[in-house]
Amino acid sequence: MRKVLLVLVMFGLCISYFLIVSQRNGNSIFNIRKTNIQKELEKYNDKLDQQYPDTPQELIEINNAVMKNFYSRDMKQEWIDLYVQTIRKLYSENLLGSNLEEEQKVFLLEEIQQKDDKEKMILLASEVEETTHLSEAYEAEVKVIHYTNKGDINRLYQVTNSSGEWKIDSWEDVKTESKTLEE
Repeated sequence: MRKVLLVLVMFGLCISYFLIVSQRNGNSIFNIRKTNIQKELEKYNDKLDQQYPDTPQELIEINNAVMKNFYSRDMKQEWIDLYVQTIRKLYSENLLGSNLEEEQKVFLLEEIQQKDDKEKMILLASEVEETTHLSEAYEAEVKVIHYTNKGDINRLYQVTNSSGEWKIDSWEDVKTESKTLEE
């Protein structure tokens, strides 16, 4: 009986120690993902300054990676400025002019403040389906599927090469026909 009681006391001490240490280090594992989002955004922000993408597909792949950080459950308001600064490096002058920075921040803050996780869109993954260079050497279209918790989004990005850098000029969500099995 004494051994069982001693084991229970030791087990309780171990649990208490773990809880105290995890609280002192900033709520344990949950902060690791949140810190990783900030580090990812900083990494892409720096990467865009040092080595800008050479192709339309690379541009959209970076766009998708940056968006995945924003559209996650762990995005925090304090990282909005870094997100906007990073994503806007991918936009053309035309898109920047029609999408003012302060308006973009307000819109994104509203998305983050949705309290119910069921309302939030979570970007699970993105896949570049096809890149088509148009008749002009400085224009291309990139088809992407964004997989979200609310269903798939098929998006067509229009990109242009201005001053030697590919930039996102616009995008639109496109409907695709449902595929059915033939009998």
